[in-house]
Amino acid sequence: GSLPLFVMHGVTAYADCFMAAHVLAAVSMFFSFTQAKDEASKLAFLRLAAVTAAILPFTKNEGTMAHLPALLMVTSAALWWMYVKGSLSHLHVKKILTYYVVAFVVIALPWLSYKWMHGLTFGNGKTLPSLVPVWQDMVVYSLFINTFFEANWLLLFPLFLALICYRWKSAFGTYGVMTMYYFIVRGSQVFIFLFTPLSTEALRQTGSARGLVQLVPIVVTLTVLLLREALDTLKIVPIERNEHTMKHNNNHAMKGKLAS
Repeated sequence: GSLPLFVMHGVTAYADCFMAAHVLAAVSMFFSFTQAKDEASKLAFLRLAAVTAAILPFTKNEGTMAHLPALLMVTSAALWWMYVKGSLSHLHVKKILTYYVVAFVVIALPWLSYKWMHGLTFGNGKTLPSLVPVWQDMVVYSLFINTFFEANWLLLFPLFLALICYRWKSAFGTYGVMTMYYFIVRGSQVFIFLFTPLSTEALRQTGSARGLVQLVPIVVTLTVLLLREALDTLKIVPIERNEHTMKHNNNHAMKGKLAS
């Protein structure tokens, strides 16, 4: 709520904050699955992750073309890694595939079929074959200025990248699902702006900024989690009153009462 551009988009007709909320729901549910300890919690989060992923195509075209493929890539990689480590059994894998197949057949497939049948585009008003990769000048400069030297995001992205470097083991380990998701989606966005005619979206600071709006909740979540770890490492945390301290203070209070 303190980020100027995110607040502005929250009161306009653009659907990017709506998109951002669904992205956060889908990614956080799967992340919670990877962190859950008991099997009941794991399966509950996984069912929610499958449903929220299947809802992504209903948000914007980016939900189908950018966010959903990235989420499926991260999901597949995480599940494969958990299976290799022995955290998932063959039965778990069958249940997971069942959840995702049912969710996509019931929720996503009807809408995607409707778009195909009526010739609706899946990109930004352009069909995919028309986007021939060609280097676009000044895009890198525009993206750099927009991300780091304007008031859109305050100090969020410098802090975020610094924390990624400082706590890289946690960023790509414990929180790897969210970190990899962010870099895959942002990388695909930057590639499109650098090599397609959609570079005008970056040069005019329109579509590129909206792309970050969609990812800001993920970035904020990661920043808070990594910042907490960094403060713990640097011992910059509130001093907790242990049992000895409380007894000591209680004794002083009792002596004060007796003296009075």
